[in-house]
Amino acid sequence: MALKCAVELRFADIINSHGGPITLSQIADGIINSPSLDIPYLAQEYKNGFDCLGSLVDVGGGTGGMIAEIVKAHPYIKGTNFDLPHVVATAPIREGVSHVGGNMFESIPTADAIFMKWVLHDWSDEHCIKILKNCRKAISEKIGKVIIVDIVLEKDNNDLFDETRMVFDLLLMAHTSGGKERTELEWRKLLEEGGFPSYKIIKIPTIPSIIEAYPM
Repeated sequence: MALKCAVELRFADIINSHGGPITLSQIADGIINSPSLDIPYLAQEYKNGFDCLGSLVDVGGGTGGMIAEIVKAHPYIKGTNFDLPHVVATAPIREGVSHVGGNMFESIPTADAIFMKWVLHDWSDEHCIKILKNCRKAISEKIGKVIIVDIVLEKDNNDLFDETRMVFDLLLMAHTSGGKERTELEWRKLLEEGGFPSYKIIKIPTIPSIIEAYPM
């Protein structure tokens, strides 16, 4: 199991590319930014999910790489990259994308949909509910949705990536304060308390899944 997970998570590549002593948190960051979980792949797997959207906010979008790829594939979407002010200050100009600085625990820019990739697993349930409630305020009740790209743990599924997902869970417990991977039951409870009583999980052939959450 240990060797299999290390290969899937590209431990050797991450450590080698770092070029020196590396901490657990740096390994975790490297895994999340791994090409095996890359932007174009997820955009391709979920390409129909962006149909009928006029605007999209990527919460915790860093320097805007994800939202730029989505807008490139769907040029009718007005993209907003939303992250902390000091993060978006370093973001390059990206066609079709506006960079907005702020705090997701306070408010989130309005849009037809909110996108969050590898965000909620970093936070405790209490923090996630606060983020989701702000997402709920930012979208339309009738057509709005939240698109979450994150791990859904399935303990008895024997999926190819199950062991790897469990390793992610262990990394988060060591790397964050309250962060964790969640089962579908845990996601359901979180979404309901955050104002999203309806949802569906879209499985894709990689480590995370896509969760669509709706306010109605």
